[in-house]
Amino acid sequence: MVLAAELEKLGPVYDEKATTTAYFRSEAMPIINQRQVKQNLSKATAKITKRLEEFTNEGSGWRLKRCARVDLGIVQYRPFRGRSYIKTPAYISPRTVINVREPGQPLFRVGFRVYPVTQNPHRPAKYPDHLGELNFTGISFPVRVTDVTKFERQNPGLSVNVFGWKVGLYPLHLSKQEGHADS
Repeated sequence: MVLAAELEKLGPVYDEKATTTAYFRSEAMPIINQRQVKQNLSKATAKITKRLEEFTNEGSGWRLKRCARVDLGIVQYRPFRGRSYIKTPAYISPRTVINVREPGQPLFRVGFRVYPVTQNPHRPAKYPDHLGELNFTGISFPVRVTDVTKFERQNPGLSVNVFGWKVGLYPLHLSKQEGHADS
């Protein structure tokens, strides 16, 4: 969401006013289901209002004359789905990602932070001891982002954050549950 706000302030000569347009933005927020629309719009509005108040209250002398325009950018959500092994692109540092070469075993079943491996973490053979410790009842593979909340409910104490990559890292699911974070 972007607010185009027309601001004014008094100039050095009495009755002389300067005007400008300033833009106040909220962060992009994923909306996975209909219940999140109102909540995220409220958050975006609150963030923009706070930024506007901070700007006008910092002694700049500017005050809101009028709200010229509010733009709401919406793009279609395309859930990220797991699939077969994909080689890590060269522009991603090898020390920032563990990319397990996984023939047939669902990678999601492995919690890298819950069950850390110090040597050769990219090898699937390092994880089979832990495959039966997590509850995957009713969850199909590859795991959909929309099923992560169900997985968290079935495994109290675990929180799962899911990120995508397209010219940069962006969140697909951020856990509201406290526990061991698994990204």
